Amino acid sequence: MVVRQSTGVPIKINLTTTIKQPEQSEKFTFSENGQAVYIGDTLYLRYQESAENGTKVPVTMKIKTDNTIQLRRHGQADLRLLFDVNNKGLSKYRTPAGLLDIMVSTKRLISKIEQKPLNGQVIIDYDLAVGGQYVGNYNIQLQFAN
Repeated sequence: MVVRQSTGVPIKINLTTTIKQPEQSEKFTFSENGQAVYIGDTLYLRYQESAENGTKVPVTMKIKTDNTIQLRRHGQADLRLLFDVNNKGLSKYRTPAGLLDIMVSTKRLISKIEQKPLNGQVIIDYDLAVGGQYVGNYNIQLQFAN
């Protein structure tokens, strides 16, 4: 089922994020319920990510047909990242302490979406720099299904 307005369909999201930094490596895995919404040709995946302190952080992944993906986390800190293998993405990370400059260098971006039934997979591999300093390599693997 393809939904073309602001209404959506319920989905189950499985997400694994791997962070490789110069001194350490971490892996986070979770499953959440969410919603898939098409607005025009753009697919929006919306879900609430469970934070370590027990709060829920709203997340939106915007998957466009031009092979770019935007990830937005709305919480105490507001983060918007644009993933595009052809261009580095400069963004601002709004934290309670102030604004930080974020640079994303996307190494790999794969999105596979099936319509009937609605399901898919997103893989994003990127390097992240904050204030001009390399922070680490990040890998996002997300699967969703109706």
